[in-house]
Formats: sequence, structure tokens, C-alpha cells
Amino acid sequence: MASDPANDDTVEPDSFDAILKQVVRAPAVGGPPRELATGEVIGGRFTIERALGTGGMGTVYAASDQTLGRTVAIKVHHAAGGGVRLRREAIAMARLAHPNVVTVFEVGELDQRPFVVMEYVIGTTLREWLAAEPRDASAILAVMIEAGEGLAAAHAAGLIHRDIKPENVLIGSDGRTRVGDFGLARDRDSKDDTPPASAPDRLLSPMTQTGAVLGTPAYMAPEQVSGQNVDARTDQFSYCVTAWEALWGERPFVGATFEQLLEALTSGTRRPLPPLMKVPPHVRIALERGLSRDPEARFPTMQALLAALRPPLPKRRRRWAIGALIAGVAFGGVGIYAVMRREPPPSCDGLATPSFLAANPAAAARYMRATRVACEAANNHTWAPEIVAKSRACIEIAARVEIASVVDGSSAHRNDCLDPTNLAVSPPVPTDPAKLAAFIAARAEIEITYAIFDRIPRTAIEATIAHLTASPAADSTEIAPAIAILRGRILAFDGDLAASDKVLADAYYAARAIDDTEDLLQALVGLIDNATQLRVDHGTVDQWLRAGLADAERMRTRAPWFATRMYFSDAHVANEEEDAPRALADLAKIRKLMGADDQVAVAADMLEGEVLMWSGKLDEGLTAYDKGFALAAKLHREDTQQVIDLANYASSLLGASRYEQAADTADRAMKLIDKMPDRGDLVDGTRVNLAATFIGIQKDDEARPLLELARRNTVARYGEHNARVANIDGNLALIDSDRGDHAAALARLQGALAIEEEQLGKDSTIVGARVLTVAVMLGKLGRTGEALVTAQRALAIFTAKSPGSPQQGYAKLQVATFLRETADPAPALALADEVIATLTTTDADETQILALAQLERGHALLDLGRKTEAHAAFAISRPMYERMSMTARIAEIATLDRRTH
Repeated sequence: MASDPANDDTVEPDSFDAILKQVVRAPAVGGPPRELATGEVIGGRFTIERALGTGGMGTVYAASDQTLGRTVAIKVHHAAGGGVRLRREAIAMARLAHPNVVTVFEVGELDQRPFVVMEYVIGTTLREWLAAEPRDASAILAVMIEAGEGLAAAHAAGLIHRDIKPENVLIGSDGRTRVGDFGLARDRDSKDDTPPASAPDRLLSPMTQTGAVLGTPAYMAPEQVSGQNVDARTDQFSYCVTAWEALWGERPFVGATFEQLLEALTSGTRRPLPPLMKVPPHVRIALERGLSRDPEARFPTMQALLAALRPPLPKRRRRWAIGALIAGVAFGGVGIYAVMRREPPPSCDGLATPSFLAANPAAAARYMRATRVACEAANNHTWAPEIVAKSRACIEIAARVEIASVVDGSSAHRNDCLDPTNLAVSPPVPTDPAKLAAFIAARAEIEITYAIFDRIPRTAIEATIAHLTASPAADSTEIAPAIAILRGRILAFDGDLAASDKVLADAYYAARAIDDTEDLLQALVGLIDNATQLRVDHGTVDQWLRAGLADAERMRTRAPWFATRMYFSDAHVANEEEDAPRALADLAKIRKLMGADDQVAVAADMLEGEVLMWSGKLDEGLTAYDKGFALAAKLHREDTQQVIDLANYASSLLGASRYEQAADTADRAMKLIDKMPDRGDLVDGTRVNLAATFIGIQKDDEARPLLELARRNTVARYGEHNARVANIDGNLALIDSDRGDHAAALARLQGALAIEEEQLGKDSTIVGARVLTVAVMLGKLGRTGEALVTAQRALAIFTAKSPGSPQQGYAKLQVATFLRETADPAPALALADEVIATLTTTDADETQILALAQLERGHALLDLGRKTEAHAAFAISRPMYERMSMTARIAEIATLDRRTH
């Protein structure tokens, strides 16, 4: 970051510069922050190297990123707890991905003061660049047009900068101009959060005062100075003031006081043009329009202003003029004509269809439409040649992926092939034809493997890695991270999660450095999957989710498919953590970004159904599942995913006591499970889900082989002490109990509970479910007092975490059972009545939980001597169990009912 001229004693005292210097040096609200020492580490990985400068809002430091080995700039806010604007800066800049905007990497907090980590620009500010040596108009215009492109990108993203001035235009040593310091930026259609300042305060308006007009007055538009609403045209005015000053050496509007400046702005009174710079007339005319006091009189957009500032294309001479020259000086005339004559650009009609698309007319048509757009952009000079080259390579890669992986091109994410903003920030493609062909082939192979990753065996992935490693493009910045990602996923299959994490983390940062969204997503998915393998490492899950969601917000506009998939990952984790509001909020975001017939829509419907059902909204959950299965059939979803969806659906139906539907769904899944490639956790997780459903519908013989195979595989990968094995053991314990071996079942359950309490936390609903099964087993062993205390603990967990859920209902009934068995039937009756009332109001009168509630109610009434009421309760309960063919319960009711006569 460059130095701040507000700290420079050489600033001339004309207009507002002297006042700005005093304001910047004013003490920060809340007292001065401590200075960060050289070598101090903040944010876990940033080592402070030196202070770069202090402004009104914060101090900027140069620091070393220990993870990536690069220098970054860190801006630390002065005021503790007062960093709203700085956080706004981070959010605003992180949402932009443009070569002419300073990149923000992340935001954190130090001593309750927020800090922002951003790109360290080696170079200077526009003001310092102008002062270093004489610059001609063409060089200045080139810099200002690049800055304007960055500002236009901000406007396209819905943001207004509100503080364009020479200090916020940075010129890097790489020759690239960047717009920085979005600390005053806000959403284009949001309302200002600071009211207009009163007249005495306006001299102190730059950057520091809460409740004052935001910005730097010398560069403000009239509407901004007077505290009115601002929009993108306000930035246009400030940009034109900056450009005017850069070209002519002085600002167009001046005033020694605020009132004098405001008068000059509102009256439109400008200084006379100094005769110091030869500026093309079209530039002056464009800037004058941008400086109009009425926003409506300015250009409609920054892009329109930039078009007016660019040099006009040379006009072709009229034929008679050339003829006159030929008549006068034959050779000279021919020479001039040869220079001025342009070859017509190649036609975009009749472009050849590649042979590899010949068998797929629909894909060929999509390819040709996209290619024509790129061709016309090249012919019209609306895209730079390198953008055209990137677009053409991207289009061919997308077509090859579509053909090989049977991806529906209408919903594939390759719309970014025609997005010049996205293309501008992507890495360059090779110019040599042979190297370009190798790059396209390698990149297509990578994305094909990504697309069908879950449908091919490990040997195919290993063959892909070997082939890519031998490719001439293997060391490309877009190929090397992808090879690493595939290797990292193989390591995860082998159970070496630590090694996999390291490889994937390196690949993530390598992909982020070049903004390769596809590899970025794949690395993040791998890292999050690794962290959730055993459902224990919540800190790591949170770390990578935060990184991915920040990337999603940053790239939401130019790569919505990336944001969609990151929101989906967060929704999955939220589902695992029983955070229904967060999961549903993520799914709502997804639906705003995806197509109605996208494959992601199927997954979103399925996950929404699962969340709604376990959170007690049964009918809504069933509707979501039905919608998902209907769309899956329409899109011809493959068998592997169909088995997973069916297993999850069966599990949800079981949790909602929809037993017949659960049984039918589980049977459908079992008919397909053998078609799944047996590759690790994906299929074993499906086996466990199906086994749990079979246990719930009393089909233990179908469940045990599934569980035993899944347990052997899981122990081989992760060892005995992990939550996955605990979950399997919990299900095997239920089978032990059904066979009458309650002691063995209790031992399994207590071992599983100890692991889950350690790894998931003692208040997790997963732990609550395990506690409840331990209570049931204690009851079967006659240890009623221990069983009551244990069941009450489970009820407390469900009441806190999932009130109104079936789990809470079951817990209430188990507590009621143990209360009655300890000779306390009155509170047992009250709990049974609570459950019945809840279920009746949700129309779940045909569920097993209601049958159990009526059975428990009859038990309690019988113990209280109210035989007639008990008989009525048994009469309600018995036909329910008959419909479910639960013979043991039917026999129990018959025995009890005889006591009512």
C-alpha cells in the first residue's frame, strides 16, 4: 500500500487538503490503539513486518502470510467496537473480483478492533505517480480508464464507492491500476446509515466523523456535499474531478471554506482551463458532462463515460480523397491507401462444428451459439484479444465436459465462458497452438473427472492422475492444483485424512491465488468432507466453511454456480448440527441462484425434505421430497444418487413414524444398492441408513449384514474409536436387544455413548437419542431408577434442541413409563396426554408414537384405578398396532385390557 499524503507536511494549504491533514491526525474515537510490533502474529498466520501509514479510520501494516508465503496489507481499525465501516469495506471489496480493484482476502478481529487483510500493492498512488515525473495526457488517460473499469465493476456489483480521489487510485509496479479503499462503499440501493452533517461539522467530514457526510469534500458531487441521496453518478462526478486534476494539475472546483466550495459546486462555476496540458477535445467534453451539477445530465453509467473518454476509432478516408492523392503522386497515393485499407474481419457465419460434437446436435448448437458470441466480440473489438482467447478455450472445454460426462449444457455452470469480467480475472491461456491444445485436453479431462467422480472406480481416478501428470500442460497454474486435488481425494479414500488435508489445503490456496473457481470448489468440498468424516472436528469444518462462504459472496455475481454449491455444503453441515433455520436459509439462497431444472434443485428438495421432517414439519417435508423425486425422474438421475436419496428418504419417514412408506422405500433402495460402486463412506453411509430403517420396521435380518459390512469397512479406514463406528454399534445393539441379549446391547450402547459425548458434545441430539436407547435398555434389565434419570436427561436435550419433534415425544413417553414403574402414575398420565394433544393437532393420528401414547395412557389410568378410561385408551391403541402388525404390543394390550373388566 502506498503512503497517505494526509501525513505529508508538503501538502499545499489550498482548498481542503490542509483541513484533511488535520482531520486524519485527529485522535481516534475510543482512544488510540496499541501499535502492532514487528513479528507479532495476528489472525493465526499473518506476521507483522512494518507499519505503512495511519489514516482517520485505521492503521495499515505490511505483513507476511505464513501459509501462502506472500506479503499482504492489513488495515486495523482505530476504534474498539467501532468498525462498522471497515467491515463494510471488507464485504464490499470481497464481493468484487476484478483486475482493477484491490482484492480483499479476509476479515478478523484483534483486541476487539476489526482488521481487513487485502492485496499488498507494490507501487504508488495516482497523486505520487503524477508527481514523480511529467506525464502526457495519453498516459494519464490510460491509468484513469483502468481505474474507471474497476469503478464500473463496483457499480455492476451494486456498490457505490463514495470516496474516489487520487489517494484511492493505486498504480502497481506491474503496471496495473487498481481502485482501493472501499471504506465508504455501500450497496447501491441501500439507505445511508449516517445523516447529513450540520453546517459547523462539515469541515470535519472526511472519513472520520460518525453522523457526518462521508467522503472527501474536495472531490464530492454537489448532492453528496449537501447530504442528499447518492448513486453511481455521484462516483462519476468524483472520478471526473480526479481525472481533471490529473490532466490539468488542479481541481475544477475550489473554495477556501466549505460554503465557498458548495457555492462553486451548486453553481457549476469551474476554474478556467490552464494551458499546461494538451488534452484531446473529446476528453474535456466528456469530463465536463461528468461534472454536471445535475446527476441526470451526467452519463447514465461509468461505462458510457469511459467510452466517451477513449480515443475515437480512426475513420476510413473517402474514396475521392484517395483518388486525388493517386492522381497527384501515384506511389504515395497507393501507399496511403494501403495503410488506411483494413481487411474485413472473418465472418461469424458458417463457423465449423467440431467433429467431437457431431453426435450431439443439442450440445453442438450450444457450442456454436457461444462461439458466435466470442467471434462477434472479437470482430467488434468489444473484448480484448486475450479475453476472446480465454472465452474460446473455455467454450471448447465446456463442450468436451458436456459430451463426456452427460452434463446438461443448459444448466451447466459454463455461462461464465461469455462473462468478460469472469474471463478478465482468470489465468491466461497458452498462445502457442500445441500448448493450447494440450491445456484444453488436460482441463477437460479434469472437469470430466470432477463431474463423474462419484460414479467411477478409484483405478480410473488414478489413471487420470497419471495421464495428467504426463501431459505437457501438467505444470500449468490451472492444471497442477487440480492434480493435487485428485490426489488429496485418493488419500481420503485411504483414510489418511491428515495427508489429504495438507494436499487439499495447498491446492485450495493455489486455486484461490488465480481465482480458479472450479478447483477452488473441489478443494473446499474435499476439505469439508474430510472434516465431517467423523463428525468431530467442528473447528476445522467452521474454518473451511467460512472461507468457502466468503469466496461465495465474493464471486456470487460472476460465478453463481460456485456460490450455490458452497451454500449447499453449509446447509448439509447445518443439517448435521441440527440447525434447521440455517439450513433452510442456505437452501433459500440456493433457489435464488439456480435454474428450476438444475440437478442441484433435486438435492435441495431432498435436503429440505429431510430438515423439515426432523424438525417436526412432516407434511411440508413430504411435499419437498415428492418434488425432488419428480424432478429427479425428469432429469434421469443416475442409480447411485437414487439409492442415496431413497435411503435418506426412508430414514426421514422412519423418524416421522411413516412405517409403511419407510418399508417400501427401503426395499426399493435395497434393490439398487448392489449397483453402487463400493467406494468407501458413500456406500457405507447408505448401508447404515438403510439398516436403521430396517430395524425400525422390525426387519433385523436385513439390517445386520448391512451394519456388519459397514463396520468392517469403517474400522479398517478409521479405527474403532470414532463416531461412525459408535453409530453402527448403536444400531447393532438394538438387534442384540431384539434377540433378548439386553446386557450385550447395553454394553454396546454405553461404549457408543462415551465416544459420541466426547466427539459430538453432551447436548447433541445424536447424543440425546443414544441416551434414550440406554434408558430403554436399563429398563429392560430392571434398573428402573437409573432408567428414569437417564430418560429425563434425554428429554431435557430434545426439549432444548428440537421441541415438538417425534424424538421429544418418544422421550416423554419413556419418562412416563419409568415414572409409572416407580409407582408415580399421575405425572406419567400427564406426559402421555401432552404427547397425544401435540400429535392430534398435527394430524399424525396414525403413527406408532400415538399408539404408544395411548398405550401408556391406558397403563397409567389402570394404575390409578380408572378402568373405564383405561379400556377406552386400549381400544384406540390396539387397532393401530394391528395395522402395523406389531404382535408383541397387541398381546401386551390384551393382557392389560383384561384387568379393566
